[in-house]
Amino acid sequence: MSSPCDCVLWNWYYEKEHKGEQDNSNTNDDEEGTNMKVSLISKSWVSLNALRNEATTDPLSISSPLPQSIVESSSSPPSLPIGFMPRLAKDETYASDILKAWNQDVKTLAEGGRSGDNASAATTQHSRNNDIETYGCVFPYTRCDGVEYSGYLVIPSKLHKRIMNPGSSNNNGSNADEGKKVPVVIMFHTGAGPQDIFNRYKADLLVRQSIWSNNNKRKNSNSNDHDHGGDYDDKDGCIVFIADIVSDFVGWTWGDRDRYWQARKELLQISSSVRTTTDDDSTSESDDNNSEERQRIKLRQTLSAVVDAVKSIDIVDCKKIAAMGFCLGGQPILELGRMQVDGIVGLISFHGLFDGIDQLPLPQSKLSPVSSPRCREALICNGKKRSTRSRK
Repeated sequence: MSSPCDCVLWNWYYEKEHKGEQDNSNTNDDEEGTNMKVSLISKSWVSLNALRNEATTDPLSISSPLPQSIVESSSSPPSLPIGFMPRLAKDETYASDILKAWNQDVKTLAEGGRSGDNASAATTQHSRNNDIETYGCVFPYTRCDGVEYSGYLVIPSKLHKRIMNPGSSNNNGSNADEGKKVPVVIMFHTGAGPQDIFNRYKADLLVRQSIWSNNNKRKNSNSNDHDHGGDYDDKDGCIVFIADIVSDFVGWTWGDRDRYWQARKELLQISSSVRTTTDDDSTSESDDNNSEERQRIKLRQTLSAVVDAVKSIDIVDCKKIAAMGFCLGGQPILELGRMQVDGIVGLISFHGLFDGIDQLPLPQSKLSPVSSPRCREALICNGKKRSTRSRK
């Protein structure tokens, strides 16, 4: 079991030394994603169970302001000492509240969402069939213009065991899980930035819930119902990729709001770009193959880097990618829908921000059949007084 400190230690030197593996993955997509695949066996995994343990994680230790020298560092990622702890919360109260909610939700999931006399029996059943621990690791990626970002992966213990012990047999004495692909959910952060303990809390719950709910469904389903001839077994759960869209490796977003607003402004800036028509585009009234349109170019470049990073992971099913965003993260959700990225089959926004969307042109392309699925709709959840609905 990792120590509480270990669960937030980042092996920066290793990640920077091997970052080229992700950089080289920014190539044209084929049917299975990027040509350059990255194995997760070499990553520095840490236990999120230890992070959420209120008995060993001091809320003050993950919410203390960063040294000014790190906040103002011009390098990305900055040169950091071994044992550096990023700032994961704005203050001690916020950290404590998230830890309490996290532990309560894990307990509720373990009880099957029930309370009372049946809770104990449900907990025993889930504990026996779902010995779940979750693990996280830093997965940096680079935008086409050289800007670096601090992605973070979260996976369940069963998948972690498979990654770290390739070739090991399962309970039936076979290696049937070897080589299987798993779906991934890309999670986009709020204005608090990627180094927000809320992100890891939600990613952890999503990984756990996908296993617990899917294990129950498996009892009443036919294994032949799965796509790809059974390549994906839902008992493996899924991967959650916490995307970074402001290039924050240390948690500076908590304390330097001016820097955040500048990064946000640059990311969402709308500017003109030359659009080249392709065979997939609808027929234009103009015979000119090139036309100018207004787009959020930096946002699109950032999202392309995120998708390339996800598709570069060797165990990811590149045809089963979903994305969800909170608050500021709603902008990437709508933009991914506009981009019509191959393999993205689900888009969800929770109380998302969509300022400036009315200044962008409606997508003009007429989609033709493609080898990989694309998402034509986004589920937008905007609160109690505004209905939850699906928009194209």
